Amino acid sequence: MQIYLFASNSHPSVTAFTSDREGSNLPADYAPWVVVNTSRTICIEPPSERIAEAIQQHGYFLLAGGCAYSRARREVSDSAMAPCGG
Repeated sequence: MQIYLFASNSHPSVTAFTSDREGSNLPADYAPWVVVNTSRTICIEPPSERIAEAIQQHGYFLLAGGCAYSRARREVSDSAMAPCGG
């Protein structure tokens, strides 16, 4: 699954994963959203099934409570966030 990573500009502790390249489906409550991975997409693979399931069901997955991008990368294993096709 190809996804894009966004950070909330109004709530620095909120990060979102979405399959929407523009992030247009992300909650307006946390807007404006800024794309974090501008140079590449990310593939979600096991063991991050909860993230993939949430994206498939709702279109996005939010991390909150101090889970900024760098922390999110540690919490979601690097193998789960491998670049697509590599």
